[in-house]
Amino acid sequence: MRLLYSWLKEFLPDLDKSAEEVAELLTLHSFETVIARKIAIHPAIITVKVEQIEPQPNADRLKLATVTDGHKQIQVVCGATNYQVGDIVPYSPPGADVFDEDGQKFTVKEAKIRGIVSPGMLNS
Repeated sequence: MRLLYSWLKEFLPDLDKSAEEVAELLTLHSFETVIARKIAIHPAIITVKVEQIEPQPNADRLKLATVTDGHKQIQVVCGATNYQVGDIVPYSPPGADVFDEDGQKFTVKEAKIRGIVSPGMLNS
């Protein structure tokens, strides 16, 4: 079973031990525990709510997703298909550091995709 350290912190708000210390304690108490990997999410990455999805007029496989961060609407060009209206999804604005599928870090930039400007990206 995999557990996120952040989940443990949510359920145990007074937890004052590091992930390594928790793993060691669990192992000592009959639960072999391994820290699979450590990741950090760039502080600029936020969650947004998908309000509308429409086809990108200049591309068959792309969509225009209108999302809101609770203060403003943002229209993002997106190729993912695993989201629908009402979903809460991660959004990386320009300047956020993310990792590609090969684990290589890159900085998100505003991009013009098939004629439409996309200020950032939805993360799938």
